Amino acid sequence: MRSRVLAPSLALSLPLLVASCHGCDRDKPYVPYTIDPIASAPPGASSAPPASAAAGSAAPPTGSARAAGVTAPPGATTWELAGLSLAAPPGRVFVAGVQFDAPSPQALVFAADGASTAGELLLYRASGAAPTVLGKLPAWVPGGAGCQHQVQLTRVGRATGFIELVALCKAGEPKRPHRWAAAVSVGERAGVGFELSSAEIPDGARLSIEPDASDRDGDGADDLTVTLALEGMPLPLAPGGGARASVPLKLLGRDGGWAREPAEPATSLAASARWLAAQAAKRDKAEDSLASATRLRVLASMVCAEGGAPIVTHGDGTPISCGDLGGALEELRLAEARAHTAMGRVAVAASIAEHLKAARPKSKRAVEAYAALDAAAPVKRAKARPLRASPVTSEVALPLTFDAAGKLLVLTDAGVVRVDPATLDETPAADVAAWNPRAELAGAQRLEGGADPCKTERLRAHIRGEANALRELLLPRLGGSAPLCPSSTAARATLLERDADGATLLLFGEAARVPADGERIEPADWPRAAASPGTARSPDGQWTAIGLGDRALLRGAPRWETWRPQPFFTLNACVAANDAKAVACTLDKGAVLLTP
Repeated sequence: MRSRVLAPSLALSLPLLVASCHGCDRDKPYVPYTIDPIASAPPGASSAPPASAAAGSAAPPTGSARAAGVTAPPGATTWELAGLSLAAPPGRVFVAGVQFDAPSPQALVFAADGASTAGELLLYRASGAAPTVLGKLPAWVPGGAGCQHQVQLTRVGRATGFIELVALCKAGEPKRPHRWAAAVSVGERAGVGFELSSAEIPDGARLSIEPDASDRDGDGADDLTVTLALEGMPLPLAPGGGARASVPLKLLGRDGGWAREPAEPATSLAASARWLAAQAAKRDKAEDSLASATRLRVLASMVCAEGGAPIVTHGDGTPISCGDLGGALEELRLAEARAHTAMGRVAVAASIAEHLKAARPKSKRAVEAYAALDAAAPVKRAKARPLRASPVTSEVALPLTFDAAGKLLVLTDAGVVRVDPATLDETPAADVAAWNPRAELAGAQRLEGGADPCKTERLRAHIRGEANALRELLLPRLGGSAPLCPSSTAARATLLERDADGATLLLFGEAARVPADGERIEPADWPRAAASPGTARSPDGQWTAIGLGDRALLRGAPRWETWRPQPFFTLNACVAANDAKAVACTLDKGAVLLTP
């Protein structure tokens, strides 16, 4: 019977895993089952598990609901466990077991063929009696030559056991789901009632599974909570600080088996997201809140079908539906926006606010994100006047720039035009050489913007090469939340600096450097040197203008400003004059000049 799986809610803690496999694909530091206390858990988060289950603690007394399992002697075909004499089925050896004491001694064991290809969960109720087969090792678990199985069997409730099996395989083995976890009832309806499978977790991250079968509703039946917790972050994303993210899958014990709690995960997830959003507004909490909110989004993408590409599924491979994630993910994005604002990363916060507004224009969280942004970058009303000169079409580089005297220069098909900001008089600028409207690199390559950050797990820059071939460079920064994505999001990238060694661009609020060979992209400092034409910066390099649709965001030394055009124009790429005396922006057609 397929288990009825509860979608994740949220806490902030827990780990586990199994022993190491020397000579396998990676020598990861797998450790015996452990349970850590929750650190800084938000309101609505799950509580810490019983301390008696912590690694290294003494075995609980007989009759306790929780107990660690034991490992069978190597190659054992007979075994004394729970006061019973056990005999393995033909062709099987005992691997691990755990005892149950009520209403009479029972032994739940896992027995395998010794070649990591087959195994069964067996329940023994009497010495010398044949066992009942409760479940079998799924066929999708990799095994055989080159693979080693590590098994942990635990008693997690009065009549509930839990098995976790990890297949560790040498390099070159097929990349299939390699982790099986299952809750097993040994009561009247004995059998496997809940299963999970997991693909290999990316390097840099650790996914923990923590089961508990306490009777939450007091009806005498074991209820089930299986908490999935994420520590670290997938490389090359920085691990950051903050608390571990976790999602508990909750089910209630009923006559027909475990049944989903309908209020979860929405209640817990929403409460924790709200808590993080509130914490993020505090300057001393911003960095940890940012790490926690981002880690939770990563965990949701690992677990939830709605996340796009989950690596944790039901035991039969069916994705786990987490329901409507919109409100909680909006709250997490608000937490990130507030944290970036508090940390002075206003351009990144502005990019998130744009994302929220594009996903749902009347979103309360978008309004709150913009409110935080306006507090960090005070709003000014700017007089907006369209230009007669029509700039050329450009990619990343701008067809607008200012000279040191404050005059606007427009690159047109007929050459460079000089515009007087006071009168809008336009005259040919024969003394100014036309600049390249493309951000070109070596070998006929050029920067062409960025991939939609909602549709990819990381921010990406596009490079167009020979034969019009397109390549992507991945920045070690997380993108948006797929469930919040509108039908399309502008691939916004702005040139900040270019020289013989490469180019620095602003990619959805993040400064990044691409060397001339176009082979990599990495985070960069915001340039301050004098700027060349085609960049978004003022000639002296001290001011940068970023077009954000209904506003232009200005970064200066040492402050930020927001300019709102009057009358309204939808602003694309922008450039600032020295001392922020004016800003010019491209439109879908033409250009506009903004002055205070």
